[in-house]
Amino acid sequence: MTLLIGVGSIFAGALTKRFSERQVLAVGPLIAGLGFAACALPGTDTRYLTDWLPAVVLIGIGLTLCVAPLTTVVMNAVDDDRAGVASGVNNTAARLAGVLAIALLTAVAVSAFSSSLEGRLQEAAVYEDVRQQLVAQSAMLAELNVPEYTENAAGIGAMIDQSYVDAFRQIALSCALAAFLSAAISWFTLRPTRVLS
Repeated sequence: MTLLIGVGSIFAGALTKRFSERQVLAVGPLIAGLGFAACALPGTDTRYLTDWLPAVVLIGIGLTLCVAPLTTVVMNAVDDDRAGVASGVNNTAARLAGVLAIALLTAVAVSAFSSSLEGRLQEAAVYEDVRQQLVAQSAMLAELNVPEYTENAAGIGAMIDQSYVDAFRQIALSCALAAFLSAAISWFTLRPTRVLS
């Protein structure tokens, strides 16, 4: 994906000469959002080429369409003598957004995993002490180990795997929602600009 974004950004900047920045910054997140939504489809038994690669490519294309045009919008919004400040603010905002996203999505993942696992364990009538022990350690996510000598350990292991998939789906759908929201914000807040023919 890094290679796709790096190479694609060279061409993405030129797109704003053919299409408006508003159009590019709305379509890019839409494509990325579709990629994130596609990440919510696979289960525990998947193949990379058919289940994951299309989603990763969509995300890469969507992000590629955002990077260069977004920087252009930020830099064009200020006078030349403030270009350094604008660049600094843009980079700081990007880093801060990344940190906040990791923190929020981690909380979403742990909450979704814990809720899914507890529901599955209750439905399977797993002993309460085992259930409490597993749920208490749910922050470990897929690294969670079934206690030794637990009855139906293989079945509980499968529940942990499926709960992790549920948590991953929540993250993927949250990212898709954020991307779609970003597309809407771009469309409704950026002024339409004339495209040079």
